[in-house]
Amino acid sequence: MPNPVTGLNNQVPARDFGYESVQYLRRNIGFGVQATAIEVGKLPPGAIVVGGGILVKTAFNAGSTNPVAVGFGIWGGDAAANSSYYGSSAGAAGFTAITLTAVQPSTMERQVTVTYTPTGTAASAGEAEVIVTFVTPKG
Repeated sequence: MPNPVTGLNNQVPARDFGYESVQYLRRNIGFGVQATAIEVGKLPPGAIVVGGGILVKTAFNAGSTNPVAVGFGIWGGDAAANSSYYGSSAGAAGFTAITLTAVQPSTMERQVTVTYTPTGTAASAGEAEVIVTFVTPKG
């Protein structure tokens, strides 16, 4: 019997509830995750991102800039790895929609990540909610 920690089912599966409707990935981030790609979730094969955004609940307060990027992490050798959906400042509270750029469906799962990379003095405050909406292939 495989070890449940290191065995077959030790990866978070791509999110797909099997119905033809808009689905979403959602993740909260804080100022303590500076310069680290945080996994928001995984898109199933064939998924197409149709929207989303970043809701800044508490403004990030780094010394110079507070950029947040949402995009694909490297997952399974996907040719679209590291392409970005969105890059904007988290320096003010409010919701900003994701800017979609050349988003294409993939033949494999895609890991969606969010990265906060401040410049200047380190941030001591900030909280945001990342939301990515997508549809899956009709099937």
